[in-house]
Amino acid sequence: MYSLPVLLVNPRLLLIGGGKVAYRKAKVLIENRVEFKVIAEEFLPSFNNLDLEFGMVRKQLYVDDLTSFDIVVDATGVSHVADMLLREKEKRYLLVNIAASPEKSDFYFSALVNYGMLKIAVSTDGASPTVGKVVRDKIKSLIPQSINDLLQSKAEDRKAGVITPELSRREVETAIDKNKDADIV
Repeated sequence: MYSLPVLLVNPRLLLIGGGKVAYRKAKVLIENRVEFKVIAEEFLPSFNNLDLEFGMVRKQLYVDDLTSFDIVVDATGVSHVADMLLREKEKRYLLVNIAASPEKSDFYFSALVNYGMLKIAVSTDGASPTVGKVVRDKIKSLIPQSINDLLQSKAEDRKAGVITPELSRREVETAIDKNKDADIV
């Protein structure tokens, strides 16, 4: 497994499962504006509170359900579902995340810091999502949400051909220092 500093733009994926693990993954996908569909035989009532643009399908999963997706997340913990995904993966290009078997996964969910234009992914290679979340929360406590305003300003500068790395470093450090000072007070 190698880490690639890649964030996909508008990936469309299939989430399999309607339990607690699937719910947590659905929330992460929604927060990051990822298009996805969920298939499960049963759903926790909490799924009804999610804004699932591409919907929930209450049904048993069949291999034909996978054909229009290149990215599949298995949050069921059911071995025959994982086996089905791995067989399909042998036949065609398919990226899978199998929550119950991180070692068989092609990718992991990261704990993501998302301040608009600034995104920082923290991954534990599936070893402990909880540790990833704790580290993410620590990072979030250090970086002010106003960082997105600075990034928007820098994007405008870049479009105008003005690139000032030293000034940018000072502005970021000042914003972070102000955030630390605000926490102390």
